[in-house]
Amino acid sequence: MTDNLKPSVNRSSKYDPEINHSMADFATHYDTAVLPTRARKPKDKALVESAVNILYTRVYAPLHDKVFYNLAELNKTIRELVSKHNQQNFQGKSTSRQQQFESMERDTLKPLPLSCFELKKYCLAKVHPNCHVMLGEDKHHYSVPYQYTGKKVEIGYTSQSVEIYYKYERIAVHQRTRVQFRYTTNESHLHPRHRYYHNWSEEHFMNQGMKIGPNTLRLIEQIFLQCKHPEQGFKTCQGVIQLALKNGKEKIEEAASICLEYDFISYRKLDKILSLRSDDLFSCSDKEPLQVDIEHENVRGHSYYQ
Repeated sequence: MTDNLKPSVNRSSKYDPEINHSMADFATHYDTAVLPTRARKPKDKALVESAVNILYTRVYAPLHDKVFYNLAELNKTIRELVSKHNQQNFQGKSTSRQQQFESMERDTLKPLPLSCFELKKYCLAKVHPNCHVMLGEDKHHYSVPYQYTGKKVEIGYTSQSVEIYYKYERIAVHQRTRVQFRYTTNESHLHPRHRYYHNWSEEHFMNQGMKIGPNTLRLIEQIFLQCKHPEQGFKTCQGVIQLALKNGKEKIEEAASICLEYDFISYRKLDKILSLRSDDLFSCSDKEPLQVDIEHENVRGHSYYQ
């Protein structure tokens, strides 16, 4: 039984109250149920309110005028007062709370979980085409089964773990890593055709560029140099490799040399150069930059300033 405080209940209702994530996780961890009381109905928890009143009288009130110099001493005194309270007989009965616990309640209790309860934080994210979601707090990417690509999922995370849910079903769990702009990948989450993604690294693309030629290798190096983080250049480098497969080593080498000469460190620029006719491509690097004469009524020309 719980009050309708915001840390526990999102929306109070006489018939269908909405419990928040943290309280629901707490109940699940300890294998119990949470029953919010009706708003402004103290009779729903009369036994609890009465127990609190008795504890204030028998435990907190005797501590009022005492001075404690450390927490251990205070806790020891509280334990002694609580034990005395449990040993005291109920009013009008010959049994105490301790006796009732031993005879009726102890055997029905479930064992405590092996791990301590830890509060979770939650956020929403969309699964990227590479089967990963990003945890914004750490800027770290975690893999999700490829079937959920493009779906909106919920990420629940603690200091140690990251769990990913889709429609209240857990679809992935990872150990939390706080290294920014990195990827934590479970290979089984990737599509069979895309599992080579987990091998992507700066060294991988350098090796691929070396197999094509020195100009392509230098272009890939420049792509990584202009990126703040290597992962930002992975897709661009993959595009360069695909252009080499499509156009051939000789043509991509010549186009890469033009990009390097004019500082066109871009996949789009490389693709544009490769789209030129073969004669234009192999000769454009030897030409001087074109001088274009522009005639327009808004252009004054050099004679205006004489």
